Amino acid sequence: MNKSHQSIYNSIISLGYHNDGLTYIYETGQGGKQVCRASDLFKNIRDIEKTALASLGEKHRILDIGAGAGRISLYLQKKKFNITALEKSKVICGVLQKRGLDKVVNVDIFRYNPCEKYNTALFFDAWSILGKDKYSIDRTFTLLRKKILHEKSSIFFAFKNPFTKRDGCVKRRFILKSQKSFWFKSYFFDSDRLITAGKKYGWAIKDFYIDNSNQYFLILSSA
Repeated sequence: MNKSHQSIYNSIISLGYHNDGLTYIYETGQGGKQVCRASDLFKNIRDIEKTALASLGEKHRILDIGAGAGRISLYLQKKKFNITALEKSKVICGVLQKRGLDKVVNVDIFRYNPCEKYNTALFFDAWSILGKDKYSIDRTFTLLRKKILHEKSSIFFAFKNPFTKRDGCVKRRFILKSQKSFWFKSYFFDSDRLITAGKKYGWAIKDFYIDNSNQYFLILSSA
């Protein structure tokens, strides 16, 4: 019996925490299958991500949105940054706490109303949020402007877009051992789309880099 993609992803994180050799399959509707190591979700920081994170303000309050297994949050916590990991999954938040992350918020980002706003938001491989549907970008920027970030603030994006210089939609699912998730769709947006949306809500480009494999980071700032 198929399960929700969140349920399978929860299992990948919770089992991967105890089993460093756990693998799973990432399958796309176009016929692609990739065997992935769960350990990469815990500790694999790409060079392009390190380059982007080098621009963070040391005294800023930072929110890692869709933190997953915590690879970015823990990397920053070890460097003494004021980092909070946000995850909607209670199971994954439990793993984050076991891993020693000091600040964990268990809530859907669109229901989050922090007592104190943040200086910086991170979206690293967070297509499940930004790409939930074709309207997610505007909905996300509206939320960041109204509830999450200070007027003078920054947004960091780091992604790999499977489409070259264009937007697109991918049908995908996770397979863990004999368990398969239902197919779900994610929209992948070109950096130009994020830049245009950022300008609409008051953020301008501070830094941008894209490599030959279509990995990119983008930093928007309203300061």
